[in-house]
Amino acid sequence: MRKATRISLALGTSAALLSLSALPASAADAGLIAANDSHATIEVSATGSLTMDVATTPIDDIALKPGAQSGFTAPIVTVTDNRSWITGWNTTVKMTKFVIFDDLGAPAEEEDPRESIIPTDLAYHVEDFIPTGDVRGEIKSDGAKIAELNQEQDVVKVESPYGDNAAKWTPSVSFKVPTNALVGKYTATLTHSLY
Repeated sequence: MRKATRISLALGTSAALLSLSALPASAADAGLIAANDSHATIEVSATGSLTMDVATTPIDDIALKPGAQSGFTAPIVTVTDNRSWITGWNTTVKMTKFVIFDDLGAPAEEEDPRESIIPTDLAYHVEDFIPTGDVRGEIKSDGAKIAELNQEQDVVKVESPYGDNAAKWTPSVSFKVPTNALVGKYTATLTHSLY
């Protein structure tokens, strides 16, 4: 990852002298001893790095019924790219199965028939997508069908930014509860990653 870009900038000393060449020969002979170009080099540094902010607060309990379509809204995701460069970025998401926990907060034993729920028709949706900065090229922000649990899926991808940029969105997840789900309180984990 590049953090700085070097740019050479020639200052205008020679340009001013070039305009003198149209003067009569007598004026040029009357005092010009030498002409030299001066060069200044400036360095543009990145203002920061590539970061992602997602609140880690738990999502409120969701009332589910066997066989019903359900879902939840997750905390807002904000990606900030202050690398001052043209490298894009990609966010992915993965989700675990729903696991039941006992009264002490430990995962249920394997012999518990309610051990876990594997939802079907699992999908991640990008809502209220707001990009900022000079974002060029493809912006993929249409979410993804989560085909397999615990497998990363691309959800928001910026192909060709130009300099600093950012994006934020509200994720939501929809799924269907299996018809054979048993009574209990289940927990799953939704993980966002940034590349």
